[in-house]
Amino acid sequence: MCVTLVRSASGRSVRLAAHRAVLSWLAPLSLTIGGTTAYTCSLSAQVGHEHHDSTGRAAPAPADTARHAPRKFPGDTMRMSGMQGMPERPFGMPMTRMGSGTAWLPDASAMRAWHFMAGPWMLMVHGDAFLQYDHQGGPRGDDQVGSINWAMLMAMRQLAGGTLHLHGMASAEPLTIGKRGYPLLLQSGETYQGVPLHDRQHPHDLFMELSALYERPITQRLGVLVYAAPVGEPAIGPVAYMHRPSALNDPFAPLAHHWTDATHITYGVLTAALFTRNVKLEATLFNGREPD
Repeated sequence: MCVTLVRSASGRSVRLAAHRAVLSWLAPLSLTIGGTTAYTCSLSAQVGHEHHDSTGRAAPAPADTARHAPRKFPGDTMRMSGMQGMPERPFGMPMTRMGSGTAWLPDASAMRAWHFMAGPWMLMVHGDAFLQYDHQGGPRGDDQVGSINWAMLMAMRQLAGGTLHLHGMASAEPLTIGKRGYPLLLQSGETYQGVPLHDRQHPHDLFMELSALYERPITQRLGVLVYAAPVGEPAIGPVAYMHRPSALNDPFAPLAHHWTDATHITYGVLTAALFTRNVKLEATLFNGREPD
C-alpha cells in the first residue's frame, strides 16, 4: 500500500516532478525523422480549454492565468457550441487538472482533444502517432523505422451527486515497433525474452488503461474519490510522461521513464482518496508485477 499527499498549484507540477536534462553531447548520437500529430491539421486532436460564461462565449481569463498562460498552438481553442450539460467536477476543479490515473496536472495545462456531447455524457478523444526513422549511433546503437503511438477515449457524466469518469487508452506499438521496442541509448527497464533491456525502450501494451473513477463532494469542502482499473495507474509517482505538457511532442520516452513512471501501466489497481479544492490524500493498492 502507498499513501501519497498531493497538492495542486497553478503553473506548478504536482506529486513529484520529473525533469529530463537534455545533454548536448548526446545530440549527435540520435536522429529522428518523424511526423507528429500534435496539431489539428494532422491525425490527432490538440484542442484546449478556455473559460466560458453561461452563454457559451469565451470569458476573459483571470489576470494571473492570462499572465502565465501557456503558448497557444493551432487548434488550442475548445469549441463549446452544443456543450450544454457538460459535467462539472467537485468544487469547480477544472478539466485541465486531470492527468494520468488519479494524478493532477497544473490548472494552467492545456487539454488538447476533441470534445463533444452524447446525451448526458461528455466524450473526449485524443492521442499521438509518430512515424519515424530512429538512428542511435555508436557500437551500442541501432536503426529502426517504426511508429510510436497511443489513443485515448474518456467519457464523463454526472451521477448520484458526483462525476463518473470512464477511461480507455490503447497503443499499437506491439505491432508498429515490435516486442524489443525501439533503440534509445542509455535507456533501461523491462525485459525481452527473459533478458533485461538496455539501450532500448520497450513498446507500450495494447491496453494502457481501462478504468473507472468516481468523485463526489461529501461536505462543502471535502470530497471522496474511488478509482478502479483492471489496467491503470496507481497513485504513486508523477503524471505519466505522455500526459505531461513538456512531453507533448516528444516521440521518445524520457530516460528516467522506468524510475518515475514505472507503474503507469499496472494490471490491477484500486485507489481511494479524500480531497479538497487544493489538496488530496490517496491510498492505493496495486499489483507490482511488471506488465507483459
